[in-house]
Amino acid sequence: DAWRVQTPPDWEAAQEFAQSAVNMAEQLDDQVLLSQALGALANVLDGRSLLREHLRVAQRRLEISQSPNFADPREKIDTLRGAGVALMYVGEYDQALPNLTEAEELATRIQATDQIANALGIQAQCLFRADRWDDVLEIEVKWRDLEQRYTRERVGET
Repeated sequence: DAWRVQTPPDWEAAQEFAQSAVNMAEQLDDQVLLSQALGALANVLDGRSLLREHLRVAQRRLEISQSPNFADPREKIDTLRGAGVALMYVGEYDQALPNLTEAEELATRIQATDQIANALGIQAQCLFRADRWDDVLEIEVKWRDLEQRYTRERVGET
């Protein structure tokens, strides 16, 4: 809320709350809760433009979600997307793409149309920034297919 609602944002408080959530989730030994708490912390670090720290937290979160007993597919999609975004923000476009492709594939398996569109949008940003125009056009084809098959509410803004 500190960066979405409050003006001006209270980044210090947001980071303290997020770190407290991480600490509590670690004590509870719940991987999904820990992933969600790390996601909140990653958001704060992103909002504070601490991009390398953001990347480290996103990668830790992704590692947690790779555990065989991590059972929340939506959270796993979010960890993949989060790691992809964090890599994109530090200019590691090629390294971001496998995470984003996996997020798209998992979202397709569970029919999470909004998450498919989200992963495709971030993939397109990486490809655009890497000057890979043919690949950007392939993403656009996938995006247009989603638009034709689903309502705007399910796909999101295009």
